[in-house]
Amino acid sequence: MPGRRVAVPGDQRGEDGLDRLRALGALHAQRVLAEPGEEPSPRVGDALLEAGLTPVRRALLDAVGATGAPKPAAAAPGKAQFASTCGGCHTLKDAGTSGSVGPNLDQLKPSEALVKSAIAKGGAGSGQMPPGLLSGADADQVAAYVANAAGG
Repeated sequence: MPGRRVAVPGDQRGEDGLDRLRALGALHAQRVLAEPGEEPSPRVGDALLEAGLTPVRRALLDAVGATGAPKPAAAAPGKAQFASTCGGCHTLKDAGTSGSVGPNLDQLKPSEALVKSAIAKGGAGSGQMPPGLLSGADADQVAAYVANAAGG
């Protein structure tokens, strides 16, 4: 029938859709304006539950965390391995390391290929870095991480 709308679960049109959007907007505004560590009002969460937005609310809470502060990004593959294996000798701001035996990688800005070569051969040949500290996927992940973090 023309003009007749069929109700579809999750449909955001119509009266209940507007209520859901208002509740979601209220939660978003509260989280954006909240002070660090301030808990959101349970009334907003209750409004979302009553409006039937449990999956949306869950996704929103997963994205911003319980306090409304953005969750930290997952660590880049290779970051922890770099910090534990290489950080004692190399400085790399992103990894929080400040070694001074090897070159400062933030200044050197090595490419991924250069890092892979240094890992395999033992640096640039000065003899201070042992060859083959890492291999396989570990070496590949650290090389990609260093090149990305240092801007190489």
